[in-house]
This record gives sequence, structure tokens and C-alpha cells, in this order.
Amino acid sequence: MLELKNINKAFGNRVIYRNFNLTIQDGDTLGIVGPSGAGKTTLLRMITGLEPIDSGELLLNGTPIDPFRNRADAGKVGVVFQDFQLFPHLDVLANVLIGPVYAQHTDRAAATQAAEKLLTQLGLADHARDYPYQLSGGQQQRVAIARALALQPAVLAYDEPTSALDPAMTADVAQLIKGFARQGMTQLIVTHDMPFIDQIQPRVITVGRDDDAQVSA
Repeated sequence: MLELKNINKAFGNRVIYRNFNLTIQDGDTLGIVGPSGAGKTTLLRMITGLEPIDSGELLLNGTPIDPFRNRADAGKVGVVFQDFQLFPHLDVLANVLIGPVYAQHTDRAAATQAAEKLLTQLGLADHARDYPYQLSGGQQQRVAIARALALQPAVLAYDEPTSALDPAMTADVAQLIKGFARQGMTQLIVTHDMPFIDQIQPRVITVGRDDDAQVSA
């Protein structure tokens, strides 16, 4: 279970979150929606450790975590970036191995075996030695998901996962996310794409400029 307690965040004089609270149960798939500039991506960046929290607490299964300052905590929330952020000079397998080998110091042989299994599960086994420029947008998205999953995170977060995809690829990603949900993966999805949300049918929070979040089942 991931909990946000009394989270405060401001940029200069602009308050983004004031005493914000949210509980995400294990196995939950949560869509975070709202108008542009409302703080959706800021919320995701605080949860994933890419942005510091001004005050408040993040708790994972009741234990405080600080993913911004603690690398070990950062690995507990995997993130799939809007623009994928794959390393262009590395092939698919090497991209997936970056986190386990260099951040978590996992034995390379064990990490490679796990990465190859992930690539097979995501339909990328035949592309392990390809480079990002050789892949379609949907395939690059799958590599980004595999790279995040390779860290064995407690939570998987997506930042605008459909922004670079056509409708067919968007439907493919929706099926992946629904499949992960059936497996019990806890997932957070920041998006402005409401038809995509309709495909996934997650629990949804709407973040607005009034510092409140409205939650729907």
C-alpha cells in the first residue's frame, strides 16, 4: 500500500498541493487526470523521486520512504516516461539491464536471465539486440515498461503513456496495463487521454487547481 500524507508542494508563490492525502491499495490501478498545469505530473514526479516534497510523508506498506534522496527507495517505484528516455547507443537488452546491474548491483547473469524473460513476456524477444531507432513507438514503449519492471518495483507509474502513440498502439498499451492489473501490479497512470482511461477503467482521481482531488471508483 502506498500512502501520501499531508503532502505540500509549491513552486515559488504558486501552491500545487496543500495537505494532500491519497491511499493506493496493493493491486490498484489509479488514473490521475486533470487540466494542463493542475499538477498531475508533479504528483507523479514526487512519488517516483524525481521531484522533492516540501513537506509531508510517503509511506510504502507503512514504512516512510524518500525516493528523492534515497536511491534504494527510488527503485521501489518504477516509471515509464512520456518520451520513453531509452539510451540510443544501447540495444534493447542493455537498456533493460541498466537499472538492475548499475543501480541495484544485481549479478549480470541473473539480471540478463530476468531481462530476457521480461522481453519475451512483452513480445520483444526478437528485438533484444535492436537499437531504439529500429523500433516502432509501441515497441519503444514496451522496452521502457520492461526497463521499469526490471527493477522489480512495488508500484509502476506511467507519465502520459499514449502521447507518442497512434490509436492501435494505444489500445495495445491499454491491454498491457489491464494485464498487469490482473496480475496484481499496483499502477499509477498520469494522462489527459480520457478515451484511454475509458479503455482501462481504473479508479480515477481528478486533480484541479483548487488543491483538492476528487476520487471515483
